Amino acid sequence: MGGDSRVQQMLVEMVQIQIGKTRVNDFVDERSEYMKMIAEESQREYNRIAMRTMKNLDATGSKVLRQLDQDAYAIERELRIAKAELEAQQKEFEEYQIRSTYSRNEGLFFKNLYDAPLPLRSRSTPYQPKLKKVTIVAAPGRDFTGSYKQILYGSLSLVIVSFIWSSSSAFVAGSMMRASKFAAYGIIISILMSQLAYVKLLTGDFDLEEIEDSTVPSEESSKNDV
Repeated sequence: MGGDSRVQQMLVEMVQIQIGKTRVNDFVDERSEYMKMIAEESQREYNRIAMRTMKNLDATGSKVLRQLDQDAYAIERELRIAKAELEAQQKEFEEYQIRSTYSRNEGLFFKNLYDAPLPLRSRSTPYQPKLKKVTIVAAPGRDFTGSYKQILYGSLSLVIVSFIWSSSSAFVAGSMMRASKFAAYGIIISILMSQLAYVKLLTGDFDLEEIEDSTVPSEESSKNDV
């Protein structure tokens, strides 16, 4: 009987331990579900807060952009108004100058003694007298043409010497000069020869016509008129 009681006690303890483990597992599962629910609710709340913040930011940004557009339009409108007022003031000032000039000329023996002022827009451009005929053909200086011809002759001599040396080297080596190299020498020599011909053409005699200004009368004619 004693042995049976110990076995029964052990069985009871094992059952209690198993019941405790089951309760612990149930508690852990319950708390896990609760914590999971809290985490999901926190995530949803965070998403709601983030969404509201983004909406507020978008609304604020749109409001700021609209305000900037309005300010820019107002500034542009003020600039247009200021420009129009400035142009109107300039026009009134020019008209006043013209009227004052006419009033000063009124009653004088010599009319138009006082010239009307030029408009403000045309005052910045310098006065340029009208020329009857301007034709300038100048021949190049002798010193320049002589130096340039010496350079051309020297270059032509160097090219010819280089051509002879290259062709001789190719002939000694038992080969022919490449067609591209031969063509390059021909082009260079042709250019130098054409430059020499052009310089010789420029060294001829050319007429230089005088510049005659029709707006300035000569002193002699004015004296004769007097």
